[in-house]
Amino acid sequence: EEVETAKKAIRLMGSSILHLHS
Repeated sequence: EEVETAKKAIRLMGSSILHLHS
């Protein structure tokens, strides 16, 4: 579903941001 895709994208973006800030 679109919701699942959105959640996945947000999760990936969040992980990327955390890694960049680390």
